[in-house]
Amino acid sequence: MLISICICTYNRSRILTHCLRSLSQLIDPRPKHDIEVIVIDNNSTDETSDLVREVILSFPFEMRYVFEGQQGISASRNRAVDEARGDYLAFLDDECTVNSDWLSIAISDIEKYHPCVVGGPYIGAFLPGDRPRWFKIEYGNAYFIERHYERGFQDEFRASSGNMFVRRDVFETLRFDVNFGPIGGKLRLHEETELQERFLRAHPSEKIFYEPAIIVRHFILPEKMRLSYRARRVFATALSSPGKVDHKNFLIALSKTLVHVIVGPIRFIWCDRANYPFWQNVVYERIIPRTCSYAGTVAKYLRERFSSPVCNSDASATPERIER
Repeated sequence: MLISICICTYNRSRILTHCLRSLSQLIDPRPKHDIEVIVIDNNSTDETSDLVREVILSFPFEMRYVFEGQQGISASRNRAVDEARGDYLAFLDDECTVNSDWLSIAISDIEKYHPCVVGGPYIGAFLPGDRPRWFKIEYGNAYFIERHYERGFQDEFRASSGNMFVRRDVFETLRFDVNFGPIGGKLRLHEETELQERFLRAHPSEKIFYEPAIIVRHFILPEKMRLSYRARRVFATALSSPGKVDHKNFLIALSKTLVHVIVGPIRFIWCDRANYPFWQNVVYERIIPRTCSYAGTVAKYLRERFSSPVCNSDASATPERIER
């Protein structure tokens, strides 16, 4: 069995170094299994290409550098699918590092259960340097950790694209939708969830396998330690969520948005200072999730209802390829 580890990256050469270093320390699965590492450079203008070409020379496993000029994480992952030769494709974000047994644990699950997708959690980690005093490291954890999924096949769990293994045949008829996922600095989400949902609808007997032991550490970038980013992400999550918003849910979301905007300042007075030592903690944990989520639902309804056919056509068009 061959495993293809695919890393899509964009202008993060400094952080990519940590990711590649951790992969070089994986427990070697050979001779029974083999692995290849593919780095897809998505139009980077920094030292990414030089870094990868230098690392290739001494890397313990086969590594390839691929340039993808069509901007966007979904376009990059689709290029990874085209390039990879593996029976399973492991997708890992460029700001993540893995433990030495990350691959061996996943291989054990694959051998025993042969799932369509294996997913694991990610936990927050800090890079060296200054960070806001109020920012908690657990803010970088996967949201589903709090749901305490048990190891095994799950009905509701959907793997994060920063830590998931996908069986090759999933991509026989499917690709990541380029209308989902970040494009350059534009924050868009749900590309991996949307792909899994489409596959599961077509194959109702399949389920996603959750493996809590394949943990990756996810570096929290400085720009993501801002309240403005938190608000944008929550809003974007609601705005790009699958499905349509009906009139009833629109009215509920609109009323709740207004309520949270009004009562938000009161939370500062009544908050528990032991749990929220800084005012930013209240905003990050209590105010933004509620207010921006409902606001995103309102915006989603308005966009669906009032966008012109021309705008919808433009939004769904495949982005033009960007030459280096």
